[in-house]
Amino acid sequence: MSCSIFLWWLALFFIHSAQLDSQLSHLPTNEMYMLKVISIILVLTGLVSIVAALRPAYLTYQVERGRGWSALLMLMVAFVLGYLSVLYVAFSTPGSLLGLGVAAILCGGGIFVVVVIQLSFKSICRAIKESERQFYEARHDALTSLPNRMHFMEYINDLLCDENSKKKNFAVLILDLDRFKEINDTLGHSVGDELLAELGGRIKNLSTPNNIVSRLGGDEFALILPVTDEAEAIASAEELADTVEQPFSIDDYVLAVDSSIGIALHPRDGVDKGSLMKHADVAMYLAKAKKQRYMVYDESKDYLSEKRLKLLARVKEALLAEEFELHYQPVFAAADLSVHGFEALIRWRQPDGSFILPDEFIAQIEQTRFIGSLSRWVIKNAVKKLSLLSDSGLDLRMNINLSAVDLHDASLAAYINDCVEEYAISPESLCFEVTETAIMFDLSRAIEVAAAIRNLGANVALDDFGTGFSSLSLLQEFPANVIKIDRSFVATMAVNAEDRSIVKSMVKLGHNLDRCVVAEGVEDINSLDTLRQFECDFIQGYILSKPMHCSQTTPWLENYLLQPKQEIGAANKFA
Repeated sequence: MSCSIFLWWLALFFIHSAQLDSQLSHLPTNEMYMLKVISIILVLTGLVSIVAALRPAYLTYQVERGRGWSALLMLMVAFVLGYLSVLYVAFSTPGSLLGLGVAAILCGGGIFVVVVIQLSFKSICRAIKESERQFYEARHDALTSLPNRMHFMEYINDLLCDENSKKKNFAVLILDLDRFKEINDTLGHSVGDELLAELGGRIKNLSTPNNIVSRLGGDEFALILPVTDEAEAIASAEELADTVEQPFSIDDYVLAVDSSIGIALHPRDGVDKGSLMKHADVAMYLAKAKKQRYMVYDESKDYLSEKRLKLLARVKEALLAEEFELHYQPVFAAADLSVHGFEALIRWRQPDGSFILPDEFIAQIEQTRFIGSLSRWVIKNAVKKLSLLSDSGLDLRMNINLSAVDLHDASLAAYINDCVEEYAISPESLCFEVTETAIMFDLSRAIEVAAAIRNLGANVALDDFGTGFSSLSLLQEFPANVIKIDRSFVATMAVNAEDRSIVKSMVKLGHNLDRCVVAEGVEDINSLDTLRQFECDFIQGYILSKPMHCSQTTPWLENYLLQPKQEIGAANKFA
């Protein structure tokens, strides 16, 4: 409707202008010349406006690449040619009111076009900038301005899709801060955020055009580094750890934090982004658990590897099928080498007759609901075995290992008491071994459970002593009356004077605190003689006997009791 009205108005304007031109034909020449000049200026203004609109229209076309903008560009070029034609006519003909009207319309049209194009171009530029801002924010961390997890994963994916890059070696490093939660809880999240922002700036300085540094979330950061081998990746991890461990000055606080770094190497540890990230993560958590600055991924220690997941899927079936077995390693009195008792050690028998050792499956089973059932199976069978051995008239002890999860089981002491009553043995003949690492998961709960076991009359041993969180306060707090010196110190005693001094100090410390001391991992005669000189109470190791199947304990015991103990040089025959 409005378009029709406009066309009618335009037609009337031209008719009326033609009539006026015929009436004004008698005007002086100078006035006609003025109409001509004004018409030329108006057409020229419109032409300049159209030409000025060409650049933003072309730039918009470059961004949009749409048919509409392509057609508009062609139309604007046609308009330029049209304006030039009108300008030529304006120069070659006398001025007229009709020409002036046409010139005014063309001028207004040109100005209209340039205004619309400029506004459109600015709107599109604003939209592009907003889109770029949102894209940047979606792929970068707001606190540190580092690339976030999404950007990091895209980078790995692009790296692996590139035919040249995917053939090269590179390392994925995942870093997690230690004790960061303590800083947040104690000093507040604002201090924690400032620490992360400053740390992000430090790590960002390590980035180069050939690598990428990212904050994955929380206090976790990741890097991709071009390296040639594992040694170079470790050197980079050391540099990164040194950077993190420099003190932070935030507000009125000077803060020191440590980090745990996991390393996965391409292509050795994975050829896709999922595997590389998972394996670096596994290595990082292992470094954290072992209190080390870094760990390189090792499939044999991966609790979440495909092989181990398949193994875990068979736990329930293995329990029902009685695939688990207990092997027993003797414990000897150091003074006279008499048999003091046995330590029950679980093994998982496989269909091919081989055995999987507990280091390969206990930590994984601890992540499932079956660990409680497995622990109780071990306790019951070990108590039953002790009962059978006691029938021979020997006063023997049985050592039983407990997991970290067992130390959270408030009903464990009651179950042990039920087993003691069922098999009619003395609770004093039982010793339950727990590692320092397992205790520290929840120290207060571990103390409660251990105290309940001690109240039954049973013994509690602090296993792997010296490798975890050993301290006098722990020895005082935790109700253990036995400490077992870790094999890592005992095995090198004969060649390492420092380890020999450490073992001597541990034995003396244990005795001063009224604890019984056991040394495990005794494998040579020199170590045995040294431990006897230190007056260690008990020893355990391959020099006297390896772990043996349940059916072998009685024949071995009968044979050992007949042997003269002074012939210890030939002790391997008892193994």
